[in-house]
Amino acid sequence: MSSEIFYKKAFIKVQDLFIPLVCQGSNNTWDISWNGREIPEKNWFVLNYHYKGQILFSETAIRDIAATYRQI
Repeated sequence: MSSEIFYKKAFIKVQDLFIPLVCQGSNNTWDISWNGREIPEKNWFVLNYHYKGQILFSETAIRDIAATYRQI
């Protein structure tokens, strides 16, 4: 059984809106580096649960998204 790990978060400011990003990966998936070493697989995603297709958010919308993730 696997679980998702949130490694890092970042916000890109576009005028008065933001793009919330998160670097996440599964605890049991691995990439192979150029020298053959196994490293955890990580990918960046827009944190837009319940806002499918939207990438720019106000501060209030980001707080709503955070509240949703706290409940999960």
